[in-house]
Amino acid sequence: MAARRPALRLALERDSRLAGALNAERRFWEELDRRRIRMLETHLRPYVSAVRQARAGRPLSLPADHELRLECAARHLPANPLKDYGLQKYIGETRAALVETALIPEPALTWLPDVTIYFDWLNR
Repeated sequence: MAARRPALRLALERDSRLAGALNAERRFWEELDRRRIRMLETHLRPYVSAVRQARAGRPLSLPADHELRLECAARHLPANPLKDYGLQKYIGETRAALVETALIPEPALTWLPDVTIYFDWLNR
């Protein structure tokens, strides 16, 4: 586990940099989430607009509304936007942004975990 999560190695060694490493990890996960949500939100407006236009204010039964939403989703939402964007690009840009915005110092990048294992579902 320490190979996948360098902060654990600091903990095992009782290294005084542990608090900084854990802070860097937390900020990394927060930035990953923020960027993923923003990526998803870019597709939201066209989808919602299409649903509104398709409904045109008319009342629909639950099954009809569901079908309409599925049709709009098929036309306006990507099946896997993170895979389309590129996992390595996503992670790399996140790491760079943390340093560029001074959320973490550049040396702290070495303490960040390998998060690719948490995205293995992208290849399914």
